[in-house]
Amino acid sequence: MKNWLNLILCVLLSGSIWLIYNLSQTYSAVVDVTVNVESDLEGYARRSFTQSVVSARVTASGFSILDLNLSRKKARTVFVPSSELTPVGDGSFNFTRESVTKHSSDFFGESIITDAVLNTNFAVRFNSETYKKVPVRPVLFLEFDDQYTAVEQPTFTPDSVLIYGEPSRLENIEAVLTRVISHKNISRSIRGTVKLDIPGGLRLSTQEVGYELKVSRFVRIESQARVIVKNAPAGETVSVVPSTVKLFYDCVFPLVADPLAKAPVFYVSYEEFSKSITGHCAVRWDRLPEGVIRCSVDPEICDCFLISDNSLDYEH
Repeated sequence: MKNWLNLILCVLLSGSIWLIYNLSQTYSAVVDVTVNVESDLEGYARRSFTQSVVSARVTASGFSILDLNLSRKKARTVFVPSSELTPVGDGSFNFTRESVTKHSSDFFGESIITDAVLNTNFAVRFNSETYKKVPVRPVLFLEFDDQYTAVEQPTFTPDSVLIYGEPSRLENIEAVLTRVISHKNISRSIRGTVKLDIPGGLRLSTQEVGYELKVSRFVRIESQARVIVKNAPAGETVSVVPSTVKLFYDCVFPLVADPLAKAPVFYVSYEEFSKSITGHCAVRWDRLPEGVIRCSVDPEICDCFLISDNSLDYEH
């Protein structure tokens, strides 16, 4: 009896070694895989509700081919970009064997070599969904080193996203917030990615965005500027008090140009004055000189008076 047991164990062991050896060899075979397609189609669900069967001749180990054959009825999810999908109507889209070859590792697996895709075209269908396009609004917590500042507002890629969901939910959403972007001791430009804060029960076209913040060392230059009245009608004279304001330029360092050589015009708007009860008007300016990051004035508000019959009156 003991001898029979030993014989059976030897047969089983040798059979296992033979099987492992053969399955470890490389073979060429025709396999079928069933796929659901995910995509970034505008106005449609992310995943198709129909499936497609892809047939191909592949080269792989016996283990990989056996695994594909055993799981042929279990659909795998593959991402195909919208640029590779052709609409054919009624929510149906086609993709070609070129797309399968391009994304072959997603369709068949990393260790599989696709020799030839046997189908010509593949079709899947997507449900349409209600959506709207909204801007991305950042939530920032930034601390700069001394004498460093942002050159401009941070930029986002993309700067807007599509949000999908029930119309009643969408109508109250005007923007999508980022998670907190936090940086301390900033002394150089920064870039990165940040996840979006996805409202409950809704879907976004992307879950994260890239951002870039340009940072520069700066120097502050002080000067004075005369304030004029812009677009006053002919025959009316408006007095501005004070007539000059202190001017503060934050400039990129080292300076690329003298910011005072081509200073902008500083003014108050006659239209704003004409609608004002108190005569208080904000000091404004147009395009800043090259290399100027930002500008501030003191005071920011001037008192304006309409000069009439050699007297000063408030405009009513």
